Amino acid sequence: MRLALLAAAIGCVSAAHASFDMLLIADATAGVVYRYDGDTGTYLGSFGGGDLVGCTSIAIKQNLGLAFVGLGSAGGYSVYDYNTGNLITSNSFAFVRGIATTNTGVLAATGSTQISLTNGFGTGLPFTNYNGTAGDVFNEVAVDSGQQVVSYSTSMGRISRWSPTGYASPVQTVIDNAYIGMAGCSIQGTKMLSVSSTGVANIKNITALGSAPTAGFGPGTAWTSAIDIEFGHTNVAYGLGKVGTQLRLQKYRQFGVSDYWDSFGASRQLTLPTNAVGMAIVVAPEPGGLALLGLGLVVIIRRRR
Repeated sequence: MRLALLAAAIGCVSAAHASFDMLLIADATAGVVYRYDGDTGTYLGSFGGGDLVGCTSIAIKQNLGLAFVGLGSAGGYSVYDYNTGNLITSNSFAFVRGIATTNTGVLAATGSTQISLTNGFGTGLPFTNYNGTAGDVFNEVAVDSGQQVVSYSTSMGRISRWSPTGYASPVQTVIDNAYIGMAGCSIQGTKMLSVSSTGVANIKNITALGSAPTAGFGPGTAWTSAIDIEFGHTNVAYGLGKVGTQLRLQKYRQFGVSDYWDSFGASRQLTLPTNAVGMAIVVAPEPGGLALLGLGLVVIIRRRR
């Protein structure tokens, strides 16, 4: 038992120095989700087996180890265990363009003026709908720290939010109208990241109505189109875009204590995805937490002896 605990302790401390963010990239042509180590670019296999052709988006529920893949015109979404790749269930209620998870279910942006909330595992109809105004086409959706629904209308360049998920009559509040040409809708607390077509990360405080987003620096080689951007571990984010036909992954970091996000390191070319449509990130435990866990096991071993 002591040897087993010691091995676990050593493993935890070692893992503290090797923690990473696992990137899940949905491919609409191959019909799979590719897994990568965000730090090294190491390929970690795929799941979906070609069944996700035409998919549009991906979101995760990390505490359950689940990935939710929007199926586009095929209708609804499929739920997978992102570690084993096993299919859990599917929900086929409607077209799904953008997808996000909440405390109570799954949000689906339907490529229209409506966003629907489902229970996440059933096949019944949505039980809450979030409606926009005329002209809105919601392709991106996310949830803030207060469980308020936030969405980006690509047609209007408009960011909107609604009262927390589960409210009977959610009301739309327009946050900003200046987001034409952006991709991604990643939220951490009350801050929303998006990325421009050239790869510049933009961050917006969604509690400040009408205020302009803060723009950082883009990659050394400007993109020609943007796909998605997501928060990783503390003060780190990843962006996905293209330079011509080449898929690029770019890492970003928060500059000091400001809301300024800067690209750093050379962008990494990913050769496997042929038609990437969205990205989700499994955030690894913080190195300090893993190290403390390992040291705790060492203390237990010493006391036991």
